[in-house]
Amino acid sequence: MKKLIILTTIVLFALGFAMAAYAEDTPSNTPVVAKGDTKITIGGEIRFRGEFDSNINDQLNDGTLRPSGTKMVGGTDDHKAYYDGRVRLNVDAKVSDAVEGYVELETGDNTHDTWVWGANATPNGPGGVPAGATGIYPAGNTKEGSLYLRQAWLQYAKDEYGLKVGHQLLKLGNSLFFDHTKYGDDAILVFANPVKNLTLAALTARFQERSQYVNDDSSDYTILAVYKGENYNISGDVSFVNDQGFANLVPSYSKAHVWNFGIRGDATFANVVIRPDLEIQAGKFIGITKVPDATVKGWSWMFGLDYKLEPAVLTLEAAQGSGKKSTTTDFESYITSLGSDQHYTFVYEYRMKAASGTIGTGVANTTYIKGGANANFTKDLSGEMYLYWLRATEAVALNSVSALKDSPSHNLGWELDAKVSYMLAKNLKYYVEGGYMWVGDAYNYAGIGKNDAYGIRNGIQLNF
Repeated sequence: MKKLIILTTIVLFALGFAMAAYAEDTPSNTPVVAKGDTKITIGGEIRFRGEFDSNINDQLNDGTLRPSGTKMVGGTDDHKAYYDGRVRLNVDAKVSDAVEGYVELETGDNTHDTWVWGANATPNGPGGVPAGATGIYPAGNTKEGSLYLRQAWLQYAKDEYGLKVGHQLLKLGNSLFFDHTKYGDDAILVFANPVKNLTLAALTARFQERSQYVNDDSSDYTILAVYKGENYNISGDVSFVNDQGFANLVPSYSKAHVWNFGIRGDATFANVVIRPDLEIQAGKFIGITKVPDATVKGWSWMFGLDYKLEPAVLTLEAAQGSGKKSTTTDFESYITSLGSDQHYTFVYEYRMKAASGTIGTGVANTTYIKGGANANFTKDLSGEMYLYWLRATEAVALNSVSALKDSPSHNLGWELDAKVSYMLAKNLKYYVEGGYMWVGDAYNYAGIGKNDAYGIRNGIQLNF
């Protein structure tokens, strides 16, 4: 009986990443000629961007990257400036109403989706000659961007049920816990609509296959249910991440068994939309010899309020993720698994070391309140602006290194983000975006202080 309950639970688990998996990133493509009833469409994207940022790597405007002490070149401003590019190409093959295959290629490698202009023009040939140009000035004249698979899946969907297998883009809810829509995962997804307005989904995803001969893999099992009412939606999911080779990531622990329970929804009342989300975590990290097990106790929540006032939508939003607050063996910080995309702030979460101690960890050990608006000023012109108040859930001293030690603080600072987009022509968009962060005491260097950080980026993008 116990084995049956465990097996049933695992099967149910799989239902969760599903909704994102079969709803994510299926652009409108251009039809091409195919034999029989098969309909093949092609599409893609070409994007180029230029970015400038300052004091992102450290928060001292002194020409030195700390704590390494590496000297910057070209002045005392700790900044970066560069251009990058990205290309996506996709093919969607619908063999029948029930059968579909999808393939998407993307530039970059398995950790990046862009190439930096000029980065490939490095000496790598005989005598240090670049692979492209020769002659008196052997620089440039290089190819750019290898192509990698971003998506490759097939789907069978008929009546009230379906199956999707392959490399697909996955996320849960509002991306507090999990968002792998940047590059995707290898997964098996089943979904069903047993009654009107109710969708159930089950999924198993293989995160890491470290060795085919040893049980040291990392896998996920998730179940998810979504009910869509007349003016409200409710969804809930349960995820279980089973990492049998966790020591490859955290040497102190041999295995990780992490549960995430999420429940969320949205409701519309006239011009007002409310968006609550609650996430609770449980489980254990299994310690190696003489290292005690760590009990997982993370949590997070978010609450959003939107008011539609044509042509704008006004937003007030708050979110919080737990952090480590004691010296016990418990792991109390909220665990996240996110792609390197912007999930809220342009500088603090997307570019800088956050209160979790690293980049791109979402709301881990972070509390924020967000206020602002987005608007469509004309058919072609849109914009948005948001102000964030940022606070470490548990006090930290993020730049307390060697002789520059400082007292922990909850004060992360304030950030103002903005973006303006303009449609130059059909499917051709130009935009400018960025953020300025007034850095708080959590980033202070004892005896020196700290400096504000900012970044600005413009881009042009064609979708076809």
